[in-house]
Amino acid sequence: MCYVFIFSFSKSTKFNFKHVLVNIMLFIKTILIILCHHLVITDIVFAQNNFNSGKLKLKVSDAIFLALRENRSIKSAYIDRIAQKYTLSVAEDQFNPDLFITPSMNQTSNKSSGDRATTNQAGIKLNIPLQLKTGGKFNFSWNNEQTSLSSGDNSFRSSWDLKFSQPLLRGFGFDVATSNLILARITNQNRILGLQNTIMTTVTSVINAHRNYQRTSRQKKVAERALNRNIKLLEVNKELVKAGRLAKSQIIQTTADLATKKFNVLTAKNDLLASRLSLIQTLDINQNILLDAIEERKVSPLNKNYDSLIRVALNNRPDYLQALNNLNVRKIGLGLAKNRRLWELNFEGGIGESRQENSFENAIEGLNDLGKTDWNIGLKLTIPFGDRFRHAPFVNALTTLKNQRIQLKEIKQNIEIEIQNRLRDLNIKYQQVILAKQATLLSKEKLKVENERLRSGRSTNFQVVTFQNDLLTAETNEINAIINYKNGLSNLDLALGTTLKTWEIEMAEKPESWSQILMKLDRDIKK
Repeated sequence: MCYVFIFSFSKSTKFNFKHVLVNIMLFIKTILIILCHHLVITDIVFAQNNFNSGKLKLKVSDAIFLALRENRSIKSAYIDRIAQKYTLSVAEDQFNPDLFITPSMNQTSNKSSGDRATTNQAGIKLNIPLQLKTGGKFNFSWNNEQTSLSSGDNSFRSSWDLKFSQPLLRGFGFDVATSNLILARITNQNRILGLQNTIMTTVTSVINAHRNYQRTSRQKKVAERALNRNIKLLEVNKELVKAGRLAKSQIIQTTADLATKKFNVLTAKNDLLASRLSLIQTLDINQNILLDAIEERKVSPLNKNYDSLIRVALNNRPDYLQALNNLNVRKIGLGLAKNRRLWELNFEGGIGESRQENSFENAIEGLNDLGKTDWNIGLKLTIPFGDRFRHAPFVNALTTLKNQRIQLKEIKQNIEIEIQNRLRDLNIKYQQVILAKQATLLSKEKLKVENERLRSGRSTNFQVVTFQNDLLTAETNEINAIINYKNGLSNLDLALGTTLKTWEIEMAEKPESWSQILMKLDRDIKK
């Protein structure tokens, strides 16, 4: 593939620095497009070569990337965010002015004293309401109407009015007026936290599925190695029988154990296929793709104490942050309920003018005379007597707030217990990894020595078969110990709410942190 760039300069053309700069920028843009084109082709060829080779090599990070791109639960959650964002935008638009245009046409026909009179009316009305963050409201309207009679007389009427209302007791205040907007923002934050929890749960399930595939793959290899050892032992037994150094009856035990090892290999193959399909199902990719899970060999201890982990969990756990947000919602609801118990005292005022002329121009010009405008101003007080219903929301809001505080304490205690259990479990699992590796090394040495003793006639076939089974058990325990420890780390990440941070996954929409939510709660308490 060849790209040719042609540059031409004319001697008669006056040098223009801006023109040259634009050409240079276009040249750089073209080069970038070509490089991206080559990268895309290279990626496609690389992916095709991997697929044609029979297996797709997949690290844990690769599986996470595929899940973020292909998993249906994550896709569905992001689709839901479209409607959720629109709902928030509607709430954010609450204090912006709206415009309503209402055109109308009407024809009326009346028959009296033998004659029929027809009246045609056409008009257009503009209405602009505006809500204020103090609880008040402006409303401007402009109405224009033309009336045509069958007698040929025409009249034009134009009027405008500006009305203002402001609650002074019930419904007054910034907190009351903006409560719907604040609640919508908190609800949006909770939905972002829900999306974060969905992604973290999916990523953790992908990690566990990938490691389970690693487990079954290694167990299959261990079972095959055990089968090969048993086959070699059977050959050695036959040689010893021919040499007269081993009773023929002892071969029965080796043959029986050979059937057991074949059974184990068949079981391991079945488990490997099942775990492969489980991983594919979690990733939501084509089930015909063959996977090769790349193992992570490094195992390191967890060097974090309980107190630091609790602080991390309380700052990142979506359920705890949602509970804090819900506590804020209950406090806002209590404030609204208190406000609803007040009397209604409203300030109302308005100004307007109306003119009717024989032409539309004259009617419009007549509206410029401010001295002829009408206005009104007043206060309206409503005192309820015997209305116990207005106190019911306050009682309900107060009990709901107390229950929310109890629920928050319960969630916090559950988090503390969960972190304590996972930390203890991880420490035990890491010790099991160390002991399992030691057991595997010692079992190999033990079997090696026993095979040499069998060849020299100082051991029995039963002892060698037993040591072979001990090695198989030790290798299986080592695999399970390593995978269980790694899964424990991933589950601890999920319990701490740091799964995305650990795997460097950035969300386009980030929820508010624990400190930001607490700052809002403290501000509400001071109020």
